[in-house]
Amino acid sequence: MIRRLRLKFVCINMLIVLTLLAVENSGEELSKEDLKNVFRRFYRLDRARSMNHSYGLGLAIAKQIVESHRGKIWAESRDGINRFCVQLHCE
Repeated sequence: MIRRLRLKFVCINMLIVLTLLAVENSGEELSKEDLKNVFRRFYRLDRARSMNHSYGLGLAIAKQIVESHRGKIWAESRDGINRFCVQLHCE
């Protein structure tokens, strides 16, 4: 369950130039290795997910979509909170 969803707009001269979306949830902290690889195709944090037909493609697809729009996507993990962020430029 999503614990928190944040949406932030950065404005210059009353125009939205940047949008930041952050989704966070509490849980086991992700290791530096996992944070580095979580957006790779077929990478699964939980090996047990192979039993429920999860293929490890969702975040890789999200990364491709965000980058095709010249945006950035990244993951953060600290103090038991895992956060996934997307930054998009508005034109």
